[in-house]
Amino acid sequence: MKKFLAKILSGSLAVVLSLFLLNGCALVTTNAERDMAQVIATVELDPALKEDIYKRELVSAYNSQGAYYVQYMGMTVKEAYEEALSDIVRNRILKQQAKLAFTGSTDINKDGGFFAQASAIADENKSSFDYILTALNHEENKFTSLTKTDSIDKFFTEYEYQQIQYNVLSSIRNLVDGYKEEEDEHHHDAYETFQGTVRSVLTIPAEEEFDEYEMQDAEKGKVDADSKFFKSLDKINKDAELGLDLSKAENNYKLALSVYTKYCENFSLSGDRSEVNKLIRDLKNLGFITSEEASRKTPTTKEEILNLTYFKDALQIQYENALINKFELALQNNEEKKLASETELYNAYVNAFNNQKLSYANYTTYETALENANNSNLVLYNPSVDGKYGYIINLLIGFNAEQKAILDAVTENPKLTKAQKAKAREDLLKELYAKDLRSSWVESYYGNYKDGNFTFGDDYCKTDELKAFNGSIYGAKEYEYHSEYDEHEKRYTFDAVKGTEMPFETFYSNVVSKIMKFEGKSGRLEGYTDNDKIISDSDKEKFVDLVFAYSTDDGSLKDGYGYVYSPKTSSTKYVTEFAESAKNVVNAGVGSYEVVATEFGYHIILCTKVIEPTVSVIGEQEFKNQLTVKDSIPYLFKEYQKARLVVDNVDKVTEAFFKSNQKKVTYFESNYEDLLAE
Repeated sequence: MKKFLAKILSGSLAVVLSLFLLNGCALVTTNAERDMAQVIATVELDPALKEDIYKRELVSAYNSQGAYYVQYMGMTVKEAYEEALSDIVRNRILKQQAKLAFTGSTDINKDGGFFAQASAIADENKSSFDYILTALNHEENKFTSLTKTDSIDKFFTEYEYQQIQYNVLSSIRNLVDGYKEEEDEHHHDAYETFQGTVRSVLTIPAEEEFDEYEMQDAEKGKVDADSKFFKSLDKINKDAELGLDLSKAENNYKLALSVYTKYCENFSLSGDRSEVNKLIRDLKNLGFITSEEASRKTPTTKEEILNLTYFKDALQIQYENALINKFELALQNNEEKKLASETELYNAYVNAFNNQKLSYANYTTYETALENANNSNLVLYNPSVDGKYGYIINLLIGFNAEQKAILDAVTENPKLTKAQKAKAREDLLKELYAKDLRSSWVESYYGNYKDGNFTFGDDYCKTDELKAFNGSIYGAKEYEYHSEYDEHEKRYTFDAVKGTEMPFETFYSNVVSKIMKFEGKSGRLEGYTDNDKIISDSDKEKFVDLVFAYSTDDGSLKDGYGYVYSPKTSSTKYVTEFAESAKNVVNAGVGSYEVVATEFGYHIILCTKVIEPTVSVIGEQEFKNQLTVKDSIPYLFKEYQKARLVVDNVDKVTEAFFKSNQKKVTYFESNYEDLLAE
């Protein structure tokens, strides 16, 4: 579903209006006020919900997204305006549909509105969606008495209401502050591009987000003084001089609610009358507020500023986007409840299994599926073949460019015997060195520097033995770093960072074997049996940290279980020695390892997963029994259904609402045709 407008006022109102003030002269007509007040369309899904769309809204939407449409989507100005209007109409339709669906009977909820349905469910059967939709967890039956004609702000919890108010008010605050810097004519792109190697970015975890319901759980959403979430709220607290003691909050929900509420209560522009007057002047000239509004006393309170037409529109857009998002949650909840039928879920699994069985009759298709497999791309059918399929991770200590050139020359020399070539490779292998390759991490300051030593942060390396960079650092220069939260800390730049080289044998015995508890050049990690099909997270994590620190094989610098070993194709896909070792560790089972030399250097190969043939579907009762067993096929399949089918179905439902209600939109093209002129 399109969500372009949902991004317009997410803390960016100052940026949006600055575009008007920089480029708005082209928008001003002989009577901008009257021009911008023209109705360009009406949306009426229900007579009681009829709404007008004004020309000023279209201009606002175009100035927010038009440049993107034109520059990155190849649209003309006319097409960009038409797309912006389509987005406004789409959101207005969905907002009205949401009001109807939340409060009354519709085609998709014939037994009553979503609020009433969620409220009627017993607590022990409620999903987190149900709690969000009813606010029973902290506001009792707040929503169950709403009607479609109630104002949109009534459809939100106190948390949602305060957060929406904060988004708009903080944007207005930034906008007014911008008038204090009018002399600054230099504007820069707000988007920054970080270019780094795959080695430098893979292990950074995705930021965890909590919804309102989850944040109230002290265990899930507890206050963390080091979290980005806490720091962002603490910055608001300090910048706005709210005077809150954030350390006393029980959880992130109460922490955020207290900050947003206090910010809105304290909001005032009384000390910025000159800047506000300039803002009022520009809004009037652009036709975004009326002459009557501009003639009033300078607005300084929250109520006064939000009563101006432009900011009233801004607040309504925020409410509209929030209600549509809540509507999507309701639809998703509705779709997930359909999945609650274990029989239907099992039937969907059987269908998916049989489709894969037909498709994977071609083993190349099957192997491609294995290479792309993850929790969202499940491989359910595994054909029976002569041999085992599995996954391996390869830690390569490769020849440097000079050594590789020598080896290539020897290999291609027709005058040398096979034994002589083997001897030459053995001699080069004795000169093979491993070194810590994380110099780019040090230079990017992914950790801490002290007294010549650099240690990496947990986001980049979790294995204690690999925390410290193994190398030399030259020319450290201290500087003061300012974070996005306006915190100050000491950091360093370096003239040079070089990893310490060590012979392969030393590296294997003193680093790899000690960390992984390897015994000899081949074997199996302690604790694994033939019944194990997947390596433990802790063992995989340690080996992956080793790979990122030392491996010269860029192909291993990725998430997942590693390379696919195929009993059918690996002998031709990989060099002979590597293919044989891969076969050995897969046949030996998960946790098996082996060191092998090839024309590329020394490989340390670890089996991370073994794939057993799965030629028959799981029985229905067994399938149902395993639905709650984490990482089982039934469990993963249910999550897969939720992640893919639920979202797809929600998109289809919302798109259907939009298309089926187009007849309930009336356009007045003559009132905006001047905007479409090329």
